Amino acid sequence: MRKPWFRKPALWVILFLLIWSLFLLWGEWKKGEEVSNHYLTLARLYPQNEERYLALFLLEEIKKDAPLEVVKTPEEGGGWEVQVTLTNQESREEFSRKMLDLFQLLSSFGFVVKQEKEGGKDFYSIFRGAEPWFFLETFIPRRAQIALVIDDLGYNLEMAERFLDLPVKLNVAIFPHLPLAKKIASLAEEKGKEILIHFPMEAEDDRENSGEAFLLRVGEREEEVREKVEEVLRLIPQAKGINNHKGSRATSDYLLMSHFMESLKGRGVYFLDSLTSSHSLAYRLASQKGIPSFCRDVFLDGELSLSYVITQLQKTVEIAKKNGQAIAIGHPNEVTYEAIYQFVSNFSEPGVEIVFLSEMEERN
Repeated sequence: MRKPWFRKPALWVILFLLIWSLFLLWGEWKKGEEVSNHYLTLARLYPQNEERYLALFLLEEIKKDAPLEVVKTPEEGGGWEVQVTLTNQESREEFSRKMLDLFQLLSSFGFVVKQEKEGGKDFYSIFRGAEPWFFLETFIPRRAQIALVIDDLGYNLEMAERFLDLPVKLNVAIFPHLPLAKKIASLAEEKGKEILIHFPMEAEDDRENSGEAFLLRVGEREEEVREKVEEVLRLIPQAKGINNHKGSRATSDYLLMSHFMESLKGRGVYFLDSLTSSHSLAYRLASQKGIPSFCRDVFLDGELSLSYVITQLQKTVEIAKKNGQAIAIGHPNEVTYEAIYQFVSNFSEPGVEIVFLSEMEERN
């Protein structure tokens, strides 16, 4: 007489192995959700290894949201030290909310959490006793920054409008004395661009100085300089910064630049040195006077060909990658417009961002 199947040990072994295999497969499928819960269960079952299992629980939970690096483990002395890389402010806030939920859970094990913020970093210290058991640091990696500046706006409204319609954070430098200045400044503000005053300054070649209103000349007294600064700021009150138009002679004169920077103090504007002379003192003196200050790295359109301007834009990106930031100045013409349009349309540098000058960090 044949035995019923349920009385055959070999079949039970096979059935057990099949169920166990399915369980392992299910566990692998649910790994993202279940591994950390597994460690949490082990922490409750084996209190003698509680701290290690809770640390592994935290690591698994953190890995679901962001890349991490274990800097130090208890085996190296002290507690756990972990660094977490976040992508932006939004992910920072989401991560902080998740950590608060996790820390509430840890409190049931007798842990106390201390959170501190400093700049773009968050620090979490988890204690059970006097010494921290688990230290977590989060940060957002600094991205390289580039700023694009278009000088000489004020002559041609149609060309200005084309640049102002570009879908990018663009800085526009407007001549304060031209009839179209106020209209272009209003349009720039409306379209969310950043406005600079393009301040005429004396060039070495005197032929370049004729017909320039508000021209800043070597030898002017401090009162004269201050009056010009006040007047241009009155004409374009939306301006967040000032840069020099020409100025190879003016920016190389210590006394004139001292007067000029003294006149800018306390007015809430930054200064961009267009660097029309290798002997310019403007950037250094602005920094010394405590004025937020920047310096041009690249002229985009010294040659009016599309390939040249695109190459200069790419050069700007490479400088930013190397130095952390780069500033490029161009001018309102068809070639520069087309080059920037193509550049912006195809821009895909995850480690580089295009910013307003007011968002750019000052150089050390």
